[in-house]
Amino acid sequence: MANYVKFIICSLLKTNYKTMSLITVIIPVYNRVSYLERTFASLRNQTYRPFRIILVDNNSNDASLSLCYRLQAENSTDDFRIDVLQELKPGANAARNKGLKEAVSPWVMFFDSDDELVPDALQRIADAIERYPVADVVGFTAWLRFPDGRMRKKRHCFSVKIEDQIVHTMFSTQCYVARTDTIKAIGGWDEDLQAWQDWNMGIRLLMHTRKVVWLKRPSLVIINRHSDSITGDFYIDSMSRHEAAIDKTATLLAESNYPRKKEYAALAHARRLFLAGRYRKENNREQGDRMFDTLMQILSPTIARRKIWRMLYRYVSRGGRGQDIIIRRLIR
Repeated sequence: MANYVKFIICSLLKTNYKTMSLITVIIPVYNRVSYLERTFASLRNQTYRPFRIILVDNNSNDASLSLCYRLQAENSTDDFRIDVLQELKPGANAARNKGLKEAVSPWVMFFDSDDELVPDALQRIADAIERYPVADVVGFTAWLRFPDGRMRKKRHCFSVKIEDQIVHTMFSTQCYVARTDTIKAIGGWDEDLQAWQDWNMGIRLLMHTRKVVWLKRPSLVIINRHSDSITGDFYIDSMSRHEAAIDKTATLLAESNYPRKKEYAALAHARRLFLAGRYRKENNREQGDRMFDTLMQILSPTIARRKIWRMLYRYVSRGGRGQDIIIRRLIR
């Protein structure tokens, strides 16, 4: 029956149903000549076919664009279509939206140009899509690989609650696929944001739909940690971009129709505690204190709770983790 439906659709589109892509993988590329071939190899080695890749160069000033065209020329087949686009507007979100406009498959995946998919990742995702036809989003887990070769599983929360996305960022860019129409319905990626884009996108997704399926194991992605990260190693270097993401996301939540919108907005603002702790940990106590004071002005806690917040601030500044549970209790 599924193949019959594909045949009818493809007849209308004058396309061979055997090569119609269920999933399009969109990859923004910016100065990734040293990493893109490894990422591309993980896609070429997928056991699943057919699918489409859209590489979007975002003003690279190295040989990344030439590499994209070479990969296209050397690897394109009927069931492994590769398209190369260019987006002049700076920012990964603009590049992602450029690819999104060209996507015609039912499902879309946004991937990073320095990470990898395990060989059967797309097959497992396609199987889940077939098993859960009402789903709008299929999420999965990842490994973190560090420069010394050490690997550990990325911490994950399996939920459809907006508050969990606010606190845990369940929908990191590489760790889900979504219906193309769903992403387009919420306006695609926010091109004004230059940091924590996946955090904002995940919140907006859950404001639109709760039809999410989680593939808890095995992990399907390898996220490579390295010193060439576009976001940089220090939060203080991207101070304005992270704070802008908090401001815009908190405003979005505060102006929503949810009964708990004040709580959601407060949770979003509480992300400032993490920034404050990181600033201080990066030897900029002045900016850390400024960020903490801003958070206290927004939340207006009691004297007793302010003391708890300050203890959490110092705890985070020393590299402490797991403060999220306490924060959620403080804000309720």
